[in-house]
Amino acid sequence: MGEKLLINSAIYALIVFLSFILSKKLKLEDIPDQSRKIHILPISYAGGMSISLYFLFLINFNVFDIHLENILLYSFLIFVTGMIDDKIHIKPSTKLLLIILPILILIYLGIFIDNLGQYEKIGILNLGKFKYIFCILCVLLVINAVNYIDGIDGLALSQTIISLIYLLFLTNNKDIIFYIYCLLIPFSINLLFNFNFFGKIKFFLGNSGSLVIGFVLSFLVIFLAKFEGIHPSYLIWSLFFYVYEFLSVNIVRILNKKSLFEAGKDHIHHALFYLFKESHYKTTFSLSIFSVIVIYLSYLINSLSNLLSLSLFIIMFFVYFLIRIKIFKKYKLIIK
Repeated sequence: MGEKLLINSAIYALIVFLSFILSKKLKLEDIPDQSRKIHILPISYAGGMSISLYFLFLINFNVFDIHLENILLYSFLIFVTGMIDDKIHIKPSTKLLLIILPILILIYLGIFIDNLGQYEKIGILNLGKFKYIFCILCVLLVINAVNYIDGIDGLALSQTIISLIYLLFLTNNKDIIFYIYCLLIPFSINLLFNFNFFGKIKFFLGNSGSLVIGFVLSFLVIFLAKFEGIHPSYLIWSLFFYVYEFLSVNIVRILNKKSLFEAGKDHIHHALFYLFKESHYKTTFSLSIFSVIVIYLSYLINSLSNLLSLSLFIIMFFVYFLIRIKIFKKYKLIIK
């Protein structure tokens, strides 16, 4: 496994170099504006391109379960949608339709769940006729949630890495472990470029990258629930931060009668960025520590009771939401 991972890492390094050059030629760059962008100079969107090209390499030169290969294969359609959006900013309705297509394809190919697991005193929580709609909505939520938190250096990537490492602890399947390690390669390397560890070469994920991450992560969780038999009460915690933040932002926007589709500085990372005196590192690190602690505690609680874990997941959201509101109100942060 180690030798294959080294080869994959070397290949990805080459893909990163080529993607950076290509993104510059295609002018796929994040142009800053004073209303909501934190950076000053244009930054390349090479992250999304390099990840998607690497995924195509993986499924051509490595052998995985056919469902896992399909997740990577059809994520390329998500990448294309994101790249077009990065370039010309397509309408939310058009983007939604383009994203739903590969989701429907994977569901048709069998990657979906029909129940939320079995719980003490309750039994199996069957989804019945709503199983397909439920899966579509869940995947859309995670895809958009990852896109939401990709607003500050390293946050989306660090949260993704934490989620994947947690999933490693939930499976003993060597093939899946290798698959997850392969996914960790581009995210870990991109994190370094995101934080500008290599001097002048810095790039972002872009919508093409964040949408792909959400797509792959959500279907990986569904795969583990259906084909590996990992209880959903364990798996949901790998996605808790994305879900909590996405729901919180949209609830606040609805209450304030603001558009759900307009970008703004109403995310928790914007608040912490302000409180930490505009430090990307402190903001990302603090939220990473928060996620690690919550996920670790959830793992311990699951070992006691799956029902307690599921109940706590719901309760914790309201706690998160209320604390989040207090932070914005206490420091009189402006939501735009």
